[in-house]
Amino acid sequence: MVSMVVSANKARQRLLRLSEAAEKLQRQAAICVQSGKENDARDLLYQKKKTMQTLEKTKSRIELLDELSTHWSDGCRGLQNAGP
Repeated sequence: MVSMVVSANKARQRLLRLSEAAEKLQRQAAICVQSGKENDARDLLYQKKKTMQTLEKTKSRIELLDELSTHWSDGCRGLQNAGP
């Protein structure tokens, strides 16, 4: 169970990094548009799209790990309450 919690925490850290990266890509794309570099902006927005897809997968992973952790804890409590 500890490894599930650690994995979920690492996934949360990754989620934060991905969110920051997506925001940065959005800002950079806006600057490129203002500078007349539409192709660069398109590339940055494509990178942002891929980052957002990865972010969604990471969110799903966190939810799954949290759910597994909850079920694991509930199962352990049930075994403890059942006694020998």
